[in-house]
Amino acid sequence: MNVTKADIVERVAKNVGTNRTEAKAVVEEVLATVVDSLKEGNKIELRGFGVFSTKYRPARTARNPKTGEMIELADRYVPAFKPSPDFSNKVTANLTKGKSAKKNAKKKK
Repeated sequence: MNVTKADIVERVAKNVGTNRTEAKAVVEEVLATVVDSLKEGNKIELRGFGVFSTKYRPARTARNPKTGEMIELADRYVPAFKPSPDFSNKVTANLTKGKSAKKNAKKKK
């Protein structure tokens, strides 16, 4: 299941005890601040969550996988996200726990 911005807005509104309009404004402002900061070349550090930054990609020759045609890619900056160890550990623990339960269920069959 994918989580959309509307899902996040709904959850923020419910957990904070506000209406969806106010929650949507807050969520959109947070996202706009992240984008604007990265556009300015800044790094965003959210303790316990991770770091948003930009990474430089030099110019290179690439191949279009559909046509096989060689194309030149200009140098560019791309957004990057590095999760904090706490973030990674929580995700890994939760997903690993779920896989272990699925594997054990298959073995019992």
